[in-house]
Amino acid sequence: MAKEGRMSNKKLAGIILACVIAVIVAIVIVAPFGDNGGNGSNSGNGGNVSNPPIQVTLDFFGIKDTHQPSVSFGLNTIQLYVLVDDGEKSMAYSYPSSGEGVSMKYFQLVDLGQQTVFGTSSICDYLRVSVLAYSCPDKEATLSVGRALEAFEPSIGPLLDFYERLPQEKELIGWYEHTWYGVDEWGTKQAEYEAEGTGDLRLWFRIWSDEEPAPISKPLFIPEVRIENVELPNDARPEYPCIVPTKYPITLSLVNNEEFDVHIKWEAESSMTDNFDHGEATVPKNGRLDISKPYCWEAGERTITYAIYYYWNNAKLDTWSGTLNVAP
Repeated sequence: MAKEGRMSNKKLAGIILACVIAVIVAIVIVAPFGDNGGNGSNSGNGGNVSNPPIQVTLDFFGIKDTHQPSVSFGLNTIQLYVLVDDGEKSMAYSYPSSGEGVSMKYFQLVDLGQQTVFGTSSICDYLRVSVLAYSCPDKEATLSVGRALEAFEPSIGPLLDFYERLPQEKELIGWYEHTWYGVDEWGTKQAEYEAEGTGDLRLWFRIWSDEEPAPISKPLFIPEVRIENVELPNDARPEYPCIVPTKYPITLSLVNNEEFDVHIKWEAESSMTDNFDHGEATVPKNGRLDISKPYCWEAGERTITYAIYYYWNNAKLDTWSGTLNVAP
């Protein structure tokens, strides 16, 4: 019986020895692949694949409606405030840096020169970009808002909620706030974000990791006012003499899809006589406008072209061309 017991102990010792060898082999095989904080692979840049380096670059911002007071002797003053954080690190950026705001026109675009607004060698819990554009009645009010925003802690909640609780006279122009996580690749998959924003703020920015995408080209930032239709006369005839035209009008129909009135310039050209008319008009918000005028015509076929431009910067908004044939 004793001999049989000794044989059992030897077998047990052998089993234990085999288990120990197996564990050692497993450690030797796995260790080279797991020595990076538990993520299982290296990114090739010294950081973790799941927590890569992240950069956020703001190329442009634009303001559609500056909320200009109806009675004002100057342009409205706008201040931009950007806060980017990842749950551990936060970076703030203000434009202008003085915090006093900058005078801006409707649909004004600002080139920030590829401004870096966030950078980290290893992203933490998330990537959150928060941006506010606001106006204040005077310099001191604008500065007081800026000081309050500088004291904001991202951990207490959304930046917009904090801003709206500030005890001051303010007017929010527009905002943007979005959060990306690892499952979103921290925003790097899309990389370029164009015309982002709510209200009257629009942003053009990039999110990247190892390889920086090309800078965003200067965007076309114009109001959504279009030529809906141009009605040419179908029975036009020459009139002699024609001193004050009373017949054969052209009707230019415009539509405005913005939430505010838009002031435009318009021009009319003929392939026979070049520019034959021009003018200005205000197209009502979310509405349409008809401009109808009679003209004197010479016999012949010609191409009529209409173009409309944004009043404040002469940016072309839309064009239309059609054929008008005036019988002899």
